[in-house]
Amino acid sequence: MTNVINFTAVIAAIGLLLNLTVIYLLLSQGKNLYHNLFAVILLINAVWDLVILACMLRNEFQGELIVYGYISSLACVFLLPLIFQFTCSYLGRSMVKTCLLLWFIAAEIALLMAAGKLGRISGVVQYSWGNFWQGDDAWRQTSLIGILVYWAMLIAGSWMVFTRLRGSENQDRRHLLLILVGFGGLAVAATRVLPSMGVGWPYFLVSGILVNDYFAALIGISILKHALFQQDLHQRSIFQG
Repeated sequence: MTNVINFTAVIAAIGLLLNLTVIYLLLSQGKNLYHNLFAVILLINAVWDLVILACMLRNEFQGELIVYGYISSLACVFLLPLIFQFTCSYLGRSMVKTCLLLWFIAAEIALLMAAGKLGRISGVVQYSWGNFWQGDDAWRQTSLIGILVYWAMLIAGSWMVFTRLRGSENQDRRHLLLILVGFGGLAVAATRVLPSMGVGWPYFLVSGILVNDYFAALIGISILKHALFQQDLHQRSIFQG
């Protein structure tokens, strides 16, 4: 039990540092809206890692685990509009009305969840490896629907990236392919929420954190390098001209 908790805490701490590092790089060197949008995505990932770290370090304090569950769940709701708007911004697609609608829906869902209208985190489940927060039946259904919508946003983003990929030049294709692979990794990483839905295998949590943070960092570094590469090409063309 203690070994699993300690290992999960270490992985969460590493993920937290990785997310914060990439956030710093994006905000300090990125010049575009999509850099800021993806930095917010990474910030939500960092919140999740911090919550898991706190859960592992304070695992015996069951009342705190419920609070941590609400914090992480409400934050993750906003991944839905962020992923879609990030993709649109990166590809230069104007879908303002759709993005605003998604933000409105996410805000409404977050408010309803906070008010307990979509279920509640009813307590703590005691697994063989440690304690974790757990929702009631309504909360589990809401979480399941949330995962499906999250996958839908990733699929929509992947389709837009794939469409652009087919007609892109070599350098652009490489970065678009990395984003496409990264979206696939983020979809797989949704397994990290399973312990809150009654699935007790501990390494769903660990593997979800590892996969999520690695592929999120991959996307972040890729879009930053691509932007810097484009800036370098522009500067060279001005100098040579």
